[in-house]
Amino acid sequence: MKRLSTFRLTFILILLALIAVSALFGVKAYSDYHDEDKLADEVQAAELQIARLAQLHDIDTLTAELASLEAQLGDTLFPPYVENDKVNDLVDESAATANVAIESWAINDVSTQAIDGSAHKYRVYSYEVTASGKLSDIFTFLAEIEENAPYETMKLDEVELTQDEDTGNWSMSFSILVFAQPSV
Repeated sequence: MKRLSTFRLTFILILLALIAVSALFGVKAYSDYHDEDKLADEVQAAELQIARLAQLHDIDTLTAELASLEAQLGDTLFPPYVENDKVNDLVDESAATANVAIESWAINDVSTQAIDGSAHKYRVYSYEVTASGKLSDIFTFLAEIEENAPYETMKLDEVELTQDEDTGNWSMSFSILVFAQPSV
């Protein structure tokens, strides 16, 4: 067998080293290329998620939606104005049904008030009522008012009940508040 010369041996070793380095670079390049595709997919997915989140939290869009919903709420729930005659008729008819005497009835000035931290101030029509009768009739009177309220935004407030010790009759005073759309 022939011995390889030092030059040839060195040449073969260098050639094997170059082949090994080329193979290593090839594997590394393939790995990097594969990682680049994977990273590109992840970047695309992240960008889509950011776009969705931006759309969900877009202040201008949310403000427009809020304004639209508030307009719908104002149009449906709160009346544009309150007719005093409707509230007066409700009190009179409820008193007649319940056999209660109306002692006094007063219409207060219209005021404004925010509801549950709302930025809008709604107009509030306020009425003061004093009535008297038997306790069971007074409860019937209140139930009639609540059941037949002409406005969904009507509520009874500051209800006070006292008994006359001499006659045994009961007297009640309360406020009726009706919330209407804000004045523009």
